[in-house]
Amino acid sequence: MRSLQAKAVAKGKQGEREVVSLFLKCMHNVESQLGRTHKYSERLKRNTTQSDRGGFDIVGTPLLAVEVKYCETLQLDKWWEQCTAQAAKDGDNRLPVLFYRSNGKKWSVMTYVRMPTFNASYTFVPGILNANQFMDWYAVEYSAWLGRQED
Repeated sequence: MRSLQAKAVAKGKQGEREVVSLFLKCMHNVESQLGRTHKYSERLKRNTTQSDRGGFDIVGTPLLAVEVKYCETLQLDKWWEQCTAQAAKDGDNRLPVLFYRSNGKKWSVMTYVRMPTFNASYTFVPGILNANQFMDWYAVEYSAWLGRQED
């Protein structure tokens, strides 16, 4: 019988694969729509060296620092702190993004969202979206980012 830790590791890997699949679908659609010959989606993968060297759970997502948590007991404050700290370490000004879910639930995404303020400006605060909302947003951002890259 597998240990609890081994089960947790396997569950984490499964969650990371599911999130990679969401990004692959989104990035492939954008690249196809734009007729891109250079496919940045080919760089997308799980970070299998993170326990040794650190880094995000998912690498190859332009603009984002992606962490993934697939766990029954939600620890959003702890996970968000880890996610923002990891994004800050990178130095590439990536947006921290936390995908999380538990068994039988759909993916939720915590990231910074823009909120208006009373003085007609805005501020960024942590907010939660469902995965479809987030991927729709990312498709727009990824498309704009691709437009700034040379093919």
